[in-house]
Amino acid sequence: MTVSSPETVNHGMDTLDAMRAFVRVAEARSFTRAADQLGCAKATVTKLVSALEHQLGTRLLQRTTRYVSPTPEGEIYLRHCQHLLPQVDAAAAAINPQRERLQGRIWCEVPSSLARSPLIRRLAAFREQAPQVELLFSCSDRKAGLVREGLDCAIRFGKLPDSDYVARPLCPARIVLCATPRYLARHAPVTEPDDLLAHPVIDYFVPGSTALEVWPLYSEHSLHHVPVQRAVAFDDDNLLLEAGLAGLGIFQSPLHLVAPYIASGQLERVLPAWHLRDWPMHLLTPRPQFLSPRVRAFCNWVMAELGPPDGLNR
Repeated sequence: MTVSSPETVNHGMDTLDAMRAFVRVAEARSFTRAADQLGCAKATVTKLVSALEHQLGTRLLQRTTRYVSPTPEGEIYLRHCQHLLPQVDAAAAAINPQRERLQGRIWCEVPSSLARSPLIRRLAAFREQAPQVELLFSCSDRKAGLVREGLDCAIRFGKLPDSDYVARPLCPARIVLCATPRYLARHAPVTEPDDLLAHPVIDYFVPGSTALEVWPLYSEHSLHHVPVQRAVAFDDDNLLLEAGLAGLGIFQSPLHLVAPYIASGQLERVLPAWHLRDWPMHLLTPRPQFLSPRVRAFCNWVMAELGPPDGLNR
């Protein structure tokens, strides 16, 4: 990104540059790290963000000597910017596709549950934009280092450890309860959360972690904790799904993974007004100045596809 000079900001701010600077600061939680990622002076980033706040008439970032975080208004503006800016880049590329020839290889690591996600089914759209790019996907739930493994980017679920990577938030995965119609017909009905007490469940576990013996169930206005009896547990969403399809019991799963089976009648939602805690999802990349045009184009496409709140379930 080439940002406007401070003098330009003072006499006619480039709003798109300022929006990009704001997004980098909000995601990095630091003006210094944002400036490093953008390849410009910290003073330039500071003036861009300040000018944007002045233009909008509201404070977007809460600043302390040690930390920067978005204000409530800044959180709202950040979500819109994260959705809008990839579309702006895509529009520019669409009217001048030869400006940067996209070719070469992209290696992306995705969680196992995304192997059956809408993202994979929509890859043809990116291939139309970049037919000379070769896409390599590793399917894994491990937390490998991007640089150490030679990855260009990665999509990760869950809480992220502190790192030097840029983490861009994607839509969260909604975790729902399901079972086969045959299982539900042969066992006690489940019409409220405490009815789960009568059912051994199929659960998900993380190796090395403490077993979750209580499921926190959320509705629109309530939170209910239900002790569960594990019948069997898996550390892989696809294995868990296969066990659920085999009728072993009620199980939890990302909605995008079970949606086709619900539509076909092979599975039914259990307690459809309730769900478990959403899984946060992020797109991880090295710092922007190290991204090739092809990787930057792919990441912008991923953000446009999975950035909106319904990105996984469209």
